[in-house]
Amino acid sequence: MKKFGKKVLGLIIVIAVMASCTDPQPSVLTDTRIINLSAKDVKFITFAHESYKFKDTIVIKKDHQYEERRSSLDEIYTIFPVGADSVKIVFENDRYCIYRWPIENEDMKSPLNIFSFQKEEIGKDHVRFTYEITEDDCAESILY
Repeated sequence: MKKFGKKVLGLIIVIAVMASCTDPQPSVLTDTRIINLSAKDVKFITFAHESYKFKDTIVIKKDHQYEERRSSLDEIYTIFPVGADSVKIVFENDRYCIYRWPIENEDMKSPLNIFSFQKEEIGKDHVRFTYEITEDDCAESILY
C-alpha cells in the first residue's frame, strides 16, 4: 500500500509541475473613462441586457470623470457599460437622454456605440476608451 501511495503522490507532483509550466492566457486591460464636460452634474443610469431592469447608476459631477478598469483573458475589449442594452443620462434631474441597443448606425453618438469612444493605446495589451458627455448632449436632451 505504501508503494501505491508514493506513486499517487508522484503523479500529483508531476501533474502540478506540468500545469505550472503552461503558457498563461494572454489578457487585455481595458480602461473606460467617461468625462462630464457639460455644465451640469449627470447621472449615468444603465439597464440590464434584455430585461430593462435597473442595473447601475453612476453620478459624475460637472468637470469630473468616472473610470473603470477591466481585464479580459480572451483579448476582447470589455468597456463599460457591459451587459447594458440601454443607458439614460440625466442632467441635474431636469433633462435626460436615452440610448438603446442596437445602434442605428456607427456614426450615431451613444455610450453603447464603441465608435463614440476615443481609443488610446496605453501599452501592449492595455487600451483606454474615453466617452465625453458634452454641452451639446445636454442641449439635445429632453425636458422632464
